[in-house]
Amino acid sequence: MKILAFLLLLSAPGLLSASVAARFFDHLTPEERRAAGIEELTEQQRAALSALADRWVEAKAEPAISAARAKAAAEVREEAKLEAKKRVGLEKPLDPAIDVIRARIAGTFRGWGKGTIFRLDNGQTWAVDAGSADSRFFSARENPEIEIRPAAFGTWKFYIMPEGLWVRVKRVQ
Repeated sequence: MKILAFLLLLSAPGLLSASVAARFFDHLTPEERRAAGIEELTEQQRAALSALADRWVEAKAEPAISAARAKAAAEVREEAKLEAKKRVGLEKPLDPAIDVIRARIAGTFRGWGKGTIFRLDNGQTWAVDAGSADSRFFSARENPEIEIRPAAFGTWKFYIMPEGLWVRVKRVQ
């Protein structure tokens, strides 16, 4: 029964076209109708014009919709990467593309030994791994650039740039 009603609706051009035409023409003011010279059109002409307007809107909207979806997906991926970077060293990162943390040590740096804590400008805190017997001392530097990279067996290496000297670390905070 529903199929029969649908077929009747499709076969009655005046019924379907009037509803399509109403969408476009309801948005026009009387002044706009007069200026465009369309106030004297028949229902079929209005329906044809409305169908053309609908087709034009859909054609223009589709690229914008696709672009908006792509931009939203990229933003979601970027947000996930940032969230994963915040957890680096605390637990396994969610995204394998996150392989290097670049930051600066906040304040004066003079080297490291057992128990040295590194506070970074990105809010992270790292400590020299208890198993590391390595000690290095440097002349005082302010806010030196560092990189933290994943190493074997879920460990992390803390590199002082540009020298590339490193020590094994673990994430504290």
